[in-house]
Amino acid sequence: MAKKQAVTSAVEGTVTFEGKNVANAAIKVFAAGSIEVVKEAQTDANGSFKLSLPEGKYDLTASNEEAVAFQGSVTLNQNQVISIKLEMVQAAILTGTLVDAKGNTVKNAMLTFTTNPTFMTKTGATGKYTISVLPNHTYTVRVYDPEAADQEPEILTSSLEVGAAGKHSIPTFNAKFTVSATSGGGGGGGSVTPPGPIVIDKEVTTGAPVSLGTLTGAVKVNANVTLPSGQTIPLVLDFAANGEAVSLTVTEVADNIKPTDGPFLGLDITLAGMEGKEVSITLPLPANLLAADAAAYHYNNGEQVWDYREATIDGNKITFKTTLSPVAVSKKVAAPKLSAANVNKSSVDLSWTSVVDAYTYKLYRDGSKLVGTTPNLLLTDTGLAAGYKYSYQVVTINKNKFSSKKSDKVTITTAPVAIPANNLFAILDAIEEALANISQEDWEKLREYKDTLKLRTDEEILQALKDTGLAKAFENVINSNITESQMRISIAAIRVLADIGKDNVVESRAQISSKINELKQAFRTELDRLISQGINQQAVYDYITDLYDNILVGKYLVRESNYEADLFDAALKELRNGKHDAIKDAAETAFETLKTQYSTPRDTDSDFKKLIRQIIAEKEFATLTGNDLRLVKSYLVSELTDDQEKFKTIISLMELTIETSKIFIPLN
Repeated sequence: MAKKQAVTSAVEGTVTFEGKNVANAAIKVFAAGSIEVVKEAQTDANGSFKLSLPEGKYDLTASNEEAVAFQGSVTLNQNQVISIKLEMVQAAILTGTLVDAKGNTVKNAMLTFTTNPTFMTKTGATGKYTISVLPNHTYTVRVYDPEAADQEPEILTSSLEVGAAGKHSIPTFNAKFTVSATSGGGGGGGSVTPPGPIVIDKEVTTGAPVSLGTLTGAVKVNANVTLPSGQTIPLVLDFAANGEAVSLTVTEVADNIKPTDGPFLGLDITLAGMEGKEVSITLPLPANLLAADAAAYHYNNGEQVWDYREATIDGNKITFKTTLSPVAVSKKVAAPKLSAANVNKSSVDLSWTSVVDAYTYKLYRDGSKLVGTTPNLLLTDTGLAAGYKYSYQVVTINKNKFSSKKSDKVTITTAPVAIPANNLFAILDAIEEALANISQEDWEKLREYKDTLKLRTDEEILQALKDTGLAKAFENVINSNITESQMRISIAAIRVLADIGKDNVVESRAQISSKINELKQAFRTELDRLISQGINQQAVYDYITDLYDNILVGKYLVRESNYEADLFDAALKELRNGKHDAIKDAAETAFETLKTQYSTPRDTDSDFKKLIRQIIAEKEFATLTGNDLRLVKSYLVSELTDDQEKFKTIISLMELTIETSKIFIPLN
């Protein structure tokens, strides 16, 4: 924890997960290609971080309990500040146990999991550990002997295969070293009470650095800080150290950020060696400030605002956690009461009550996303996804630049995408919109994980999309009011389109858009023919949707080796199930007309024509097979050009099933 200093070179950035900024993510900086941690930090409430570093080449990781990110080979020159964005992915979460050469569990041992990047964790009191790592990688696992920290780490394995995102139980690691009873877990025969914190008592004069030594483990610093006025402020710092050399410097808060009125106690605390790490601070309440009215703050230099911190008050002492300084105790700022109105597919109006002495207000979406800042009492949030749930909170900032805590949450659900029942055009439009906005990262995930979407129920499909990190990309499809069968054929279409595209998402968008438009044009042509014969458009939508859904769930078999015949066989079975009588009657009438005119063989007929005429003569519509229909279609299209108009209903149905099946029925 340190006050903001001028830097000669630094790396700054934000950490995001599924499009949202991530607060409290652990940032580690490594010398490039090594397991040496150069610096550590934690993202602030806005998902941001900044680390002062000497010039060099670095690897960076970000992690929390469910997601991880990595960026390698970041080159930093002298007097340069570079910005990066760490986009987290769903982590593989590993749990396991470490034992020594005698089988005793080992606590407080540092484990590293390296595949470039490196991820680190410590074993707990029973030798167990949990760590979030990148999925689908092979790791080298090392361990440091907790009783010989200056020695090189021992390699436990160089070939730990980690699979997909999710939870994984790892077999027990057996270290070659042996630990004493106080360091180990005693072989599971009992527990060792962890030692209390290192307690350091110091007298501190403002502006004078005080060395706290090289520290490891829990630390409590009791400092009496003497101000230039002669006033003494009792200050308590609690933090966890990991071998850092730590020194403490305390100064008064600069005059330009002090409030102009009201009770106030502020200190600017620099804890060198602990930059970016969370520290618990205990301060006394200022004179004339009641406990019920008190609040804790740290100064956000980037926004030049005193950010509210959650705190506990015991008597006249207030305790809170922070990674920033200066810190202060002052009067609590009231939070407004928030409400929502005019919710539609893509926007919502948020309004709130007025607060006395308010200077401005900040509106947040889903915890950390800043929607906007305004002195007014209303903001409209736009660009939302249809059929999606969002939560909002608002913060007051008063004239002295102190902020309130966030208001109570208001949760809304935007209006869903209005897809008429079984409207395949609308479903294709929704899919095209999703693919038009998909990121390169999500496109690569879709290409990699598309086979995991071959599922049966909407719950399984939604879970698969979440597991692969693709739920956000397709929210306008999966969160609309489509049915389970529509969702299945939508996901099937997404899988096929993923195969059509290329590795580059920009090139793929154009290619996929062209394919969808080509399909819609062919669909429209055949649909218009059917409508002209008096068949209801919705009846066609319902028939095609039911046909493809029954193929996808395995009711009808369609093989790549016998594709057209199997497809027509499925189409005939769907017509005969009693649900699509209008289409069945039209197709049957067309076949009977064909039977009347073309069932009698002629001497001049080719062998192919004789075969077709024989099928037409001998078969009834109820006994037609898919292969019969395939042959009849070839005959109608190639041999009866002048008479096709008489049979356009049956031709259109066959063309429609073939064209649309290329998108809605993946065969892999």
